[in-house]
Amino acid sequence: MLILLFVFGLTLFSIICAISFGHKRSKLVKAGLLLACCIHTPLGAISTPPLDLTDPQTLRRAYQSEFGIPPSSDVTNIQCRQVVVGVSGCGWFRFNASPTTIDALLPRFTPCDRDAFLDTGKGGNTPSWWNPESEPIVGYYRAEHWSKSFQNSTAVIGYDKTNQVVYFCHSGFD
Repeated sequence: MLILLFVFGLTLFSIICAISFGHKRSKLVKAGLLLACCIHTPLGAISTPPLDLTDPQTLRRAYQSEFGIPPSSDVTNIQCRQVVVGVSGCGWFRFNASPTTIDALLPRFTPCDRDAFLDTGKGGNTPSWWNPESEPIVGYYRAEHWSKSFQNSTAVIGYDKTNQVVYFCHSGFD
């Protein structure tokens, strides 16, 4: 976030300098400053490639970061992908968990319909293992203002009781 503020500050400073150097500066200097704006302004749309977490310790930390508690012993087969584009981000999880664990995760959520759940999880960076349509999910839930890292964020969770599979996705932006 600090990098983005720096980039936007630098952009604003360069534009002001380019415009306000007045009559005493040559057109070449003004053009150079405007070119500098064009070069570093795209950095404001900093994007990282999708990050597919695979290390068990990293997956446990990612789970704890999302839910505020470490995964209990019944949470297994955690899969996670995280994506950051500029000032927005998205994360997908799929894991197995007991009904007790899912009940512990649900208090921050309210029931939602299937379409609201599926819409939140869709996108160009959706992982191949994110297939909630292929599971007999019985409960769909949604939470607004999920992450303190973003001004606006939404999370959804769906649970397949038969196979004890949990699908979770959050997205946020500033």
